[in-house]
Amino acid sequence: MARIIQIIDSREDRRLLSEFLSAYHSVGEHQIGQPLEEAFDLCIVDDVNLHRIKAELEGRRDAEQPGFLPVLLLTHRRDVWNRIPNLWQLVDQAIMTPVSKVELQARIEILLRARRISLELKLRNEDLEAFVQAMSHDLRASIRAVGMFADATAASEGHRLSEEGRQDLERIRWAAQEMRELIDSLLNFSRLGRGEVRYEPIDLRNYIETCLRNLQAEIRDRHASIKVKGKSRTIQADPTLLKIALTNLISNAIKFVPAGVQPEIMVSASIKQDL
Repeated sequence: MARIIQIIDSREDRRLLSEFLSAYHSVGEHQIGQPLEEAFDLCIVDDVNLHRIKAELEGRRDAEQPGFLPVLLLTHRRDVWNRIPNLWQLVDQAIMTPVSKVELQARIEILLRARRISLELKLRNEDLEAFVQAMSHDLRASIRAVGMFADATAASEGHRLSEEGRQDLERIRWAAQEMRELIDSLLNFSRLGRGEVRYEPIDLRNYIETCLRNLQAEIRDRHASIKVKGKSRTIQADPTLLKIALTNLISNAIKFVPAGVQPEIMVSASIKQDL
C-alpha cells in the first residue's frame, strides 16, 4: 500500500481527501514547521504550502535520485505553470480545484505507478551493482593468477625461451596489466550514473600504439600490415570508451578482409574545430 502525505492548508480539504484516498492508500498529514522526515510515495501540496515546504521537498527529491518521488500540486490558478518559474523542477502534476474524484484518482494512480517503477528499477540497479562487484572481484583474481604464473615462468624458464617466446610472455604480462586497468575503468564507469563520460587529456598516437600492442597476436596470425599516420595529438576523451572503440575498430579491420588477402591498415586521425 502506497503512503501519501498531505500538506494542505484547508482542514476540510484535508478531511475530504483523507476519506477518499484512505480506501486505496495509507494517508497522513505533515505539519508545517516539522522536519519532512517521514517516508512517503506521493506528496499532495497546495499553493499556500508549496513555498513553505519548497526547500525540504527539493531535498527529499534530490535524496531519492535516481528514484522518482512525485509531488502533486492542488491549485486554483489556471496559469500556475507560467506564474511560478521552474515549477516543473519541484512539481510533477498540477490539478485545478475543484476537481472530480475520477480525475484526482487517475492522476494519483499515474504518479504512484511511476513511483513503483522507479523503485523497481532502483532495486535492479542495486542488484546489478552487486553483481558487477562480485564479477570484478573474480576477474581480478583470475588476472592476478595469470600475472603470477607469467612472472614465475619468466623467472624459472626465461633462459630456455626463444626470443619470440620471451616476447609472447611479455605480451601476456602486458595484457594482464591492461585487463586490470580495464576492469577498474569499467567498474568506475558503471558507477557514474549509468554513463557519465569522464574526459581526460590523451595522447592519441600513444593510445593507438597501446591498442596495437594488445592486438599483437591477431596482427601476427593474420600477417597484417598496420601503419599509424600523422603527428601526435592530444584530445579530450574517456580513456575506457576510447580504448574499447579503437581496439574494436582495428580488430575488425584485421578480421574482415576477403579470404587469402593480407590486411593492410592505415590508422589516422584528424581534429575538426567547431565553427
